[in-house]
Amino acid sequence: MQKPKVLIIIAFILIVVSCILFGLIFVVPFLTLTTVQKGISVTILVISMEITWWTGVALIGKQLFTKYRKYFNPSTWWKKRSI
Repeated sequence: MQKPKVLIIIAFILIVVSCILFGLIFVVPFLTLTTVQKGISVTILVISMEITWWTGVALIGKQLFTKYRKYFNPSTWWKKRSI
């Protein structure tokens, strides 16, 4: 059964948002916050990142995720493909 295109787009957006949240973790130490506020911020970012990542993966489904996973694997980038 084919998944609706809208769900796939939402799933990819959620995965990209989780990557952005991961990047924000490295910005938090440079903010002018107290140590407790930095700890709380990082904790919230990690939890949000995990929730958005797994929601996106659940929406995408196993087949589509494994299909695109091989495109992002650096070990297969320079292998010759037989036609």
